[in-house]
Amino acid sequence: MGITFYQASCYLVTTVLAYGTLHNLFLYYKNRKQIYLLHFAFLQISYGLYLLCFTKTINVVNAEEALVWERLENTVLPIFGMFLILFVNSYHRIFSKDFVYLYILLSVLLSIVILMDPNSYNTKLTSQKKFPLLGIVVYETEQSSLVHYLYLSGILMSIWISFKVILQFVHNLLSNLFLPIGLILFCANVFLDILTAMDFVPLPYTSHFSFLILMFSVDSVLTLNQSGNKIQKELEQVRISPREFAAAALSEKQIEKIEKENEKAEFHPGADSEVDSSGPKKDRIFIRTLGDLEFERGGVRIPQTEISSKRKMLKLVKILLIRFEKGIHREELLEFLWPGMVDKNALNSLHALCFRLRKIIGNPEALAFSENRLFFRQDLVQTDFQLL
Repeated sequence: MGITFYQASCYLVTTVLAYGTLHNLFLYYKNRKQIYLLHFAFLQISYGLYLLCFTKTINVVNAEEALVWERLENTVLPIFGMFLILFVNSYHRIFSKDFVYLYILLSVLLSIVILMDPNSYNTKLTSQKKFPLLGIVVYETEQSSLVHYLYLSGILMSIWISFKVILQFVHNLLSNLFLPIGLILFCANVFLDILTAMDFVPLPYTSHFSFLILMFSVDSVLTLNQSGNKIQKELEQVRISPREFAAAALSEKQIEKIEKENEKAEFHPGADSEVDSSGPKKDRIFIRTLGDLEFERGGVRIPQTEISSKRKMLKLVKILLIRFEKGIHREELLEFLWPGMVDKNALNSLHALCFRLRKIIGNPEALAFSENRLFFRQDLVQTDFQLL
């Protein structure tokens, strides 16, 4: 029997996933720090293997031929769930390490049980799902109650992880709708596939289509959220075109230059440091960004070594100047400064960094935190690019 359109669609999705796997492995090879790209690649290839095994159970000559492929198919599914949680946690830590290790252990044990237990399947009890409109017959074998329970638990756990991701990034839903739409569509299709497996609905398995959409959605999010490249591009634009100034920042070579000049830095009054503000003159902060980065407080320049010698401090100042008008959300700032770090530790580090910056500029009220956004108060802080 020839290949049907349904089987061809499965092979097409598998081919796209294989290409995505190679692409992400190449990106990971270029930057080994982005471990989530490696997990994302294994996530794609595991689902591709599952889909490939599934196609071998369609329109087979006898049930025994489908038995081996179905057992391999169900063996790969727990591995898929394992790479799912590894990818999610390596990109943005949501679950504790203990939970991740426990989930991995249970997934491996389930795969071993499905693959090795002789009672997992009964070759004499076979069922066929016929879909005349598609011209396919899917052969399935009966599983033991224990394997069936563990298998269903793993699927529900994967769905729960997906919704956990949606809740974690709920504040970014309006900025990027691709990920939540892809997740909801995939979870709905998985639920329909479960109903199909239980013979509750006469529909074919369609989750591979929504999974492909989900992969495109995740890939778009990963592309848009390359924080290091994004910041570097903004900084290069700032340094190249002052008229198009959107923020203040320095390149790596300029940072080295400033560090060499810091030893010769002296205090001197700034003629352009007056700011139209109702606060005391001694509390006014003026930031020079065209040229070398300079801070002035009450007409007196703050030594550059206070900021430029500390990389995290300098990076924080760059981001705050880039987002001078609207500020930056706490979660986004944590991703920029401490990607991959536990949220609690990263938040403590951010508080300590803000405390040191407030101490350096001499006016704690100039650096404000409101509605989960960090920003310079424009009534207390003025920059030279505002005067252009």
